[in-house]
Amino acid sequence: MKRRYRLPPILEAVCEIHFELESPFTSEQIALLEPVWKPSYPLIQTNEEKGVQFQIGINGVEVKDQTSGKRLVARSEDGTRLAQLSNGFLAVNQLKPYPGWKESFRAAIHLRLKDVSDHLPIKGVKEINLRYIDRLDFPQVPLKWPDWFSFNLPVPTVIPSIGGKFQFQFERELEGGLVVVFRFAAVDPVKADCSSVMLDTTVFWKGSASLEECTDILERVHKPQSSIFDESLTDQSRDLFGAYSV
Repeated sequence: MKRRYRLPPILEAVCEIHFELESPFTSEQIALLEPVWKPSYPLIQTNEEKGVQFQIGINGVEVKDQTSGKRLVARSEDGTRLAQLSNGFLAVNQLKPYPGWKESFRAAIHLRLKDVSDHLPIKGVKEINLRYIDRLDFPQVPLKWPDWFSFNLPVPTVIPSIGGKFQFQFERELEGGLVVVFRFAAVDPVKADCSSVMLDTTVFWKGSASLEECTDILERVHKPQSSIFDESLTDQSRDLFGAYSV
């Protein structure tokens, strides 16, 4: 049974597309997208991409900040939609309220990819990943895990699955050459009479593909996402977030 949610607890959805390139995009090339994105994302800034390099020598470890290029960050006027371009990848973000994959987010990814491919030289893609970050607030203190989740906490049965602080990550391959990273953790509640849990799921595809193949790959990385979320919940949780059959 497929379900949709009237009150999806999604804080943010983000899709990253990493390109196969002859050479990384230059600052001048990245800047070409600013007037293209300005009408839909009027709040635009360019940031330096920084990293850290560790050098080990006779005097110990020396830490150096490195600048690896520029990143164009474009936001919608209400701040809920973003498009970002660095020297090697495109990121498209949707913050809450999440309008839906078919309703809006998928189209936004395709449009931003077309913007980049129309203006910059791209050989193909080497990675596409899709990440959903959900914050689930439950009206129960302490949290009784079996009331809300369909799977057990990874602890011995002698430890009650009630309350507590936890953080967990699980990674494995899926069919079709995909990889999923599934994380969940207890977080500070938004108010005293509730308990909060963060679910963070990323599905990765890595390989070599043409731009024309991105449509199919995007559907493949999206397909497990809704099932992972839905199958993590009990009926009580589904009712809380307004589940309905489609």
